[in-house]
Amino acid sequence: MTAFASPPSDTPPADNPAPPNEPVKLIFIHHSCGGNWLADVGQHEYAGGLGQALMNNNYFVSATNYGWGPDGIGDNTDIGHWWDWFRGPNSDTIMAAVYAESGQNVGDFGYWSRLPADPGGENRIIMFKSCYPNSGLFGNPGASPTSGDNPLRGGDAWSDAMTVANAKGIYNDLLVYFAEHPEKLFIVITAPPMIADETDAAQAANARAFNDWLANNWLIEAGYAYNNVAVFDFYNTLTSNGGGVNTNDAGQESGNHHRWQNNAVQHIHTAGNNFSAYGSGDSHPTGAGGQKAAAEFVPLLNVYYHRWQGSAGAAPPAPTETPQEEPATEALPTPTEAPQEEQATAAPPAPTQSPQEEQPAEASNAELMDDFESGAEYWGDAEQGSSVECSVDSGESYNGDFALRMQYTLAPDGWVDCGRSFDKLRNWGASEGISVWLYADGSARWMSLIFFSGDPDAPTPFEAGIELPVETVGEWTQIALPWENFTRAEWASEDGLSEIDLARIIGYGFSLGNDEDAAGVLWVDELYAPVALPSVAPIAVATPDEAPAEATPPAAVAPSPTVAEDEPAPEEPTPLPPTQTPDDETPSVETPDENKEAESGGGICGLALLPLAGLGVLLTGRKRKKQ
Repeated sequence: MTAFASPPSDTPPADNPAPPNEPVKLIFIHHSCGGNWLADVGQHEYAGGLGQALMNNNYFVSATNYGWGPDGIGDNTDIGHWWDWFRGPNSDTIMAAVYAESGQNVGDFGYWSRLPADPGGENRIIMFKSCYPNSGLFGNPGASPTSGDNPLRGGDAWSDAMTVANAKGIYNDLLVYFAEHPEKLFIVITAPPMIADETDAAQAANARAFNDWLANNWLIEAGYAYNNVAVFDFYNTLTSNGGGVNTNDAGQESGNHHRWQNNAVQHIHTAGNNFSAYGSGDSHPTGAGGQKAAAEFVPLLNVYYHRWQGSAGAAPPAPTETPQEEPATEALPTPTEAPQEEQATAAPPAPTQSPQEEQPAEASNAELMDDFESGAEYWGDAEQGSSVECSVDSGESYNGDFALRMQYTLAPDGWVDCGRSFDKLRNWGASEGISVWLYADGSARWMSLIFFSGDPDAPTPFEAGIELPVETVGEWTQIALPWENFTRAEWASEDGLSEIDLARIIGYGFSLGNDEDAAGVLWVDELYAPVALPSVAPIAVATPDEAPAEATPPAAVAPSPTVAEDEPAPEEPTPLPPTQTPDDETPSVETPDENKEAESGGGICGLALLPLAGLGVLLTGRKRKKQ
């Protein structure tokens, strides 16, 4: 075991759960569960609201994601991989990038709010979390940490070396790096628990023992006396609920918690459960679990921040009533002198909106499907002598920096397609339809919007065909379609759904066609599923196999949003419903094939994904059936 000399220490100030005085830069290294935890409540049913909670507590939050960083190190966040990040041969390069990163890198996991102005400088707080397959630990739950050469170094969660002893040894190895960087605060977020169907009682007991050790014994046993390392037991927090997977027990006296309670750090588990209490069909926590974890974590982070700083911080908020029980207070090493809070420098101006039109009208009451800013990949397909290139374009966008660009060549009666396969099923059951902004050059005449619903391995296509409005030529124009316009495609296989299931959407596509040779470009941006469709002008609607009736163009004063002509426009927007749902409702779930993260690095924890081009293959089948 590495010995750490105890630095000089004065009597520490009382713990303080109040936010920092000045904005503090924080970065979160995560994958899917972390991304869902960050997402603003209302983004999707898994959203935990952590990003907004951190923003409200004066943290400027950035993140990594799949594919991020030097050599794509962002793909690797298992326990054994932390050796590569903090101690491996490329550690200096990797961590320099971590400290410098200021992007959100939202990926496919939902937007989250943050402070409008970057306070400047490096990230000062480094949060890192492994995904739930890392709760599949073998070995003896009471094993001592491996010292010296550790076979888990650089290994993933399915390594034969994934034992309690080796996992403990990895975290001890990390302390060498942390001790060399007292100017940074390192926050370990324990891996979330697994549902009973994806693990067994022995592995779940090992996960419990290992995370208890991290939260309560790790730093003490290692003799680590610095105050720049702390743990939040995400695992423990997610092993008790308030009666169901969509109801949490935040604030309850009993249960499993890691929180600031009765003026002390409390780590308790009175509910005898080592499995996830918030399973969503697999081990990704429901929104209720993430929201409980956010509520418990953020005050703890404030305490850890002030311990690290050795400062009193901002005045604490007015006290609230809490259950009166004897808390199990966390014992940590003697606090030490740490870098004092940096003096506030002149903050850079708040970022201004890009020189585009104003925000989409439905953005405040709609759920974002795709804004083409996340770096996701898009598939393309073309047949009957046509061709298409699908890419994200920074040269033209309605809002933000990017839009989807479809550069196509159409043969007579040919079709081209661009689209996206989602990493997990999406639930847009609360919406009335879709809205999207288009910018065209007038070459293509027909467009079909296609959504794929149901079984992720064999989804059913539903489509609505429209004539591209003349207003889209040379101007950004909004169109909107109610869900009732989407019908089961004639080219769908005989199996599958008869009606679209909005709680199980796995991808979408845009198809363009023409009755004569054509070549051009169509840009697509801001695809939303509004709770209430925006009030826009009518368009002509038809199935892809018939020519739509001529549409009456709206007055040419400004680019006018358009909507299916037989759909009445709502007078007032309807607010988004709360994320938590009654326990008797079935939430949208992912359909895992086996409990293993995609080895390509682009997959989600434990989820077997439809290949990127899978939906494009289905579209190819459409053309063969229509011939």
